[in-house]
Amino acid sequence: MRARSRERNLGMTINLIVILFATIGLEIGSTRLGLSFGKILPSLNQFTVFLCDHLLLTALFSLIGIDLLYLGTRKLSRIK
Repeated sequence: MRARSRERNLGMTINLIVILFATIGLEIGSTRLGLSFGKILPSLNQFTVFLCDHLLLTALFSLIGIDLLYLGTRKLSRIK
């Protein structure tokens, strides 16, 4: 029983680490590609640029998450 909970916790930890590094990578990569609101609209103040960039990444991850949830429910419905 303990091995199962240990494996489950390890799986959740790995997922969180992947999400953290993907977020950092997307933020750095989008800024270097010029996809930052600060580079597109230089008249914005720094806080607004940070907020808009964060909201853009949040929307992107939400869309990816919704797609993955849809694929997971389709896979689970085939198992039944």
